[in-house]
Amino acid sequence: MKQDESYFVDIEVPEAVLLSDSVVVQKLVHPNTSGAVWYRADEASLASNDEAVVQKWLPQEGLGEVAVPVKPNADHLRLSSDGGLNFEREVNAGLVVKNALIDPTKFSCAIRYSSNFGDARTLLTINPNDHDTYLFLSEKDGHISWQDQKDQAAVTIPAPKGGGWIVVGFDAGKLSLSVACEGESFGKPSFSEGLKHEVAVDFSGANDVFIGCRSHRKGILKTLGVSRIHDLLIWVDQDLCGGDHDVLHSVCRHCENIGANQ
Repeated sequence: MKQDESYFVDIEVPEAVLLSDSVVVQKLVHPNTSGAVWYRADEASLASNDEAVVQKWLPQEGLGEVAVPVKPNADHLRLSSDGGLNFEREVNAGLVVKNALIDPTKFSCAIRYSSNFGDARTLLTINPNDHDTYLFLSEKDGHISWQDQKDQAAVTIPAPKGGGWIVVGFDAGKLSLSVACEGESFGKPSFSEGLKHEVAVDFSGANDVFIGCRSHRKGILKTLGVSRIHDLLIWVDQDLCGGDHDVLHSVCRHCENIGANQ
């Protein structure tokens, strides 16, 4: 049979194997292509010691700063056999990315995590070098909160059951938050109300990003819960939570298909 000839067979085939015009193929976009700094929780991206304790979390393609253990993290962080970085209740296994955000007007972060108990507590913290406050993302009692320490701005919504994706945004002091289960689209974001200018001023200058904890302090163990973190993405100058969800969805699908397995 020549290449341009058709060939017909008189048999029935299951409908599931037929191509349909209504099938939508999800586009995959590499996080770096979208402008994100991407931390992927797999062995190739982690520098660990002989006891398999994480010493460094390296960003993909070398784009971004390396995450290193916080001061109270006394060799507590390991890669779970089920996938993802393993965080335990009231044990500081946190990491920090120094000066991850510089004079941010807009930024956003997305995190893929597992949480069997709906009580991951602190997942992410934006901690400014020059101001006595911070922004924190936490899961408690089955709800996700994204707020500043001074309670000037806050958003709280139900958490995705068992974990999934959380995306947070910051736009001139206005906060945004949305969640999604894996493989699904983010819903319409919820936004904070209140003192946008004051919040914007508090996070001017250089900001460290803490992963799985709030700071270098030894205390506040009640803010440390149980979770596994699979992917972290940081857009240092874009608010994708309050902005382009098409790009966000394509990036998340890439992480699910190419990134760390659960």
